[in-house]
Amino acid sequence: TTSSLATTSLCLTFALGLRQHYTVATTCTPAKPTAQLASTSFSTVHFKKSPHPSTQVGASITRSLRLLRRTVSLSIIFLPPLALLPILYFFPSSSLRATFLHSLKNSFVAAGPAFIKWGQWAAARPDIFPHDAVAIFSELHMSCPSHSYLHTVRTVEAAFHAPLHEIFESFTQQPMASGSIGQVHVATLTDSAAAACSVPPRTEVAVKVRHPGVAEMLDVDFELLFTAALLLMKIPSLSWMHLDESVGQFA
Repeated sequence: TTSSLATTSLCLTFALGLRQHYTVATTCTPAKPTAQLASTSFSTVHFKKSPHPSTQVGASITRSLRLLRRTVSLSIIFLPPLALLPILYFFPSSSLRATFLHSLKNSFVAAGPAFIKWGQWAAARPDIFPHDAVAIFSELHMSCPSHSYLHTVRTVEAAFHAPLHEIFESFTQQPMASGSIGQVHVATLTDSAAAACSVPPRTEVAVKVRHPGVAEMLDVDFELLFTAALLLMKIPSLSWMHLDESVGQFA
């Protein structure tokens, strides 16, 4: 429909018209208003002093603990496909290979956005990966988990500093679609919100809300992905996956 084709621009207009200190309703990410962005120059940038050494040490310890905790979690998640590797190496077969790839795909889903994104990217690279892996990884485009409706409500209300019912006349609890980074809900603007956007009353829009903790998880996971790719490339049965090359291109 016309409204679905224009949802991105409508959400952008809605965000700029209703709350000038937010730019895009679909991501609910605080940012400078357009006027401020246009006038920003390097002369207005203020550089902070370097943090105290003790602060740096504390931050380094905290990050190391986060990496360790995430490593343990990922080790448990990827245990099933890793357990299949020695069997696949000594007793190669097409059925066992398919079982391994399906197990790996399921682990990607459980591991979170960085791994789901990598699997989706791999599915679009038949020049790097075998066709059977591409076919199975392509299922990741349709099997991304969604977050709770409560998180969606809190995120949208925090972004616009207003209750949900003041912004939208209706708002679907179930997402229309969910990806590795966020999910999309269909909503209808209230008359006041539509007037602020200079669009017809009860205009239907799509609201994309980012999954909780995505940014922090991506930061940690990419650091671990690079390390894991280098280590896994030393396993003969995984050399065909070109993990080091694919992670580098993906990042």
